[in-house]
Amino acid sequence: NLAYLIYTSGSTGKPKGVLVPHSGLVNLTEDKIRVCDVRPGDCILQFFSFSFDASIPEIIMALASGSKLLLAPAERLLPGPGLSDLIARQQVTHITITPSALTSVPYRDFPHLRMVLVGGEAPAPELIKTWSQNRLFINAYGPTETTVNASMVPCGNGHPVEPTLLPSTNKQLYILDNNLQLLPIGVVGELHIGGTGIARGYLNRPELTAERFISSPFSGSPILYKTGDLATYLPDGRIKILGRIDTQTKIRGFRIELGEVDRILQSHPHIKTTLVAVREDTPGDKRLVAYGVPSVAANPEKATPTEIRQFVAETLPQYMVPSVFMWLPALPLTPNGKVNMQALPAPVATSSGPQVAPRSEAEKSLAQIFSQVLSQETVGIYDDFFELGGHSLLATQLVAQLLNVFEVEITVIDLFEATTVATLAQRIEQKQRLAQMLQPVSGDEEREEIAL
Repeated sequence: NLAYLIYTSGSTGKPKGVLVPHSGLVNLTEDKIRVCDVRPGDCILQFFSFSFDASIPEIIMALASGSKLLLAPAERLLPGPGLSDLIARQQVTHITITPSALTSVPYRDFPHLRMVLVGGEAPAPELIKTWSQNRLFINAYGPTETTVNASMVPCGNGHPVEPTLLPSTNKQLYILDNNLQLLPIGVVGELHIGGTGIARGYLNRPELTAERFISSPFSGSPILYKTGDLATYLPDGRIKILGRIDTQTKIRGFRIELGEVDRILQSHPHIKTTLVAVREDTPGDKRLVAYGVPSVAANPEKATPTEIRQFVAETLPQYMVPSVFMWLPALPLTPNGKVNMQALPAPVATSSGPQVAPRSEAEKSLAQIFSQVLSQETVGIYDDFFELGGHSLLATQLVAQLLNVFEVEITVIDLFEATTVATLAQRIEQKQRLAQMLQPVSGDEEREEIAL
């Protein structure tokens, strides 16, 4: 029988009413109490809104185990010092929260807090290390369509810090190709979920139901739910989520997986959490923008936007390096604790050095061309083309103008190697001197080859 109807947030399109059966809810209840070690007399915080399916396990864990469910006004649950005080004062033993919200909660010694469960997003390793000290830290995963959780894996405190998946009780996880064939270790495919708790489908959406809830080729799982998540098997059998199929994007012809860029950024020692997004603030000009929340140990001198971008460039190709990196005190959140993409600030290009005026005619001409191509009012000689929002397409436009102005061939490779007005002016002057040296003395003499 039907247990409840709940609408998704609509973050991936039109909100959908999901029909969840009792069998899934019963399985979730028993699994939650066991995995989260819920005991009579424990205090479970009701953090999530009732319109968000993550609130359901908070309620059922308390009701079915004889523990206490702590309710609080919405303003007391806002991530920050107030929520930290509430957890300490009410001796909360179990909290379920999104990683983005948890990063905004000041950490302190919570002697009664035995379990922290995060879901909705992948937690950063630093977040796991901080909040798993002397307690159970669980990375949970599962779409609404599979009754909240399909995986609950302990992290930190003796367990791997890397967030991974394993099937929850009576659930099956499969990584399949487009032909519904199992993929080997290390190959990326779409994650499918089967077993107890698969929803009936979407209310009054038969076409969408048929698209996402498919017949299973495996025994024991008559129906599989297509998650839309990209994943791969690790050698030890665990599963790693690599991003969303719908977050694969193309920028200037290059296919980019945003999750891959995000993982590199989160490995930086001065970054607590990050978010990578594609923005098109100017029509037709897509840009890769990264937002970061600094860690407690962040050193502003060693964690400048320039240094962060260089860190990414050491691992990823240039087209995957964010054109802008912005520090934020915290990621903006929706009432459900997820990142509010609409509230992210517009990217602001940063200068890589002091604003020094051009010193030569070459620098003056270059500064004007930089300013025109990048739509910047002023450009100093130490400003970096790429840090001011330049990318490969704009680089092509710039080098075309350089040929007309300086009458020497400057390639995109030159620009990647000499990214400021000052360094590029030096390279142009070198090429001009070389061109003069290569000029024949008279029309009858052969051109002398000069190697530099």
